[in-house]
Amino acid sequence: MRKSELERIQILADIGLLTPSIIHHIRSYLTAIKGNAQIGERLTIDPNSAEKFRKIAELVDRATDMIESFRKFYKGESEKERFVLADILNFAVFLLKISQ
Repeated sequence: MRKSELERIQILADIGLLTPSIIHHIRSYLTAIKGNAQIGERLTIDPNSAEKFRKIAELVDRATDMIESFRKFYKGESEKERFVLADILNFAVFLLKISQ
């Protein structure tokens, strides 16, 4: 094997070791975000704010589903799953909007 092939194998091995930890942390963050969104929805008296909190919780559910699909794919527990590109892009745009 050439050096570049060995380096590529090492990178893939490193990614394989890190993936479960990354998945765990992302799921933890999403759980915290959803919990806070649910609390915000209950505590607010403004209907527009309540709707925004509901939307955040809904998007967190969708992101959690994507992470779970990736986890299953990584573990070899499921067939290849299809992701709707528009859903992923809409979620990314939403995250960018709320981060400003």
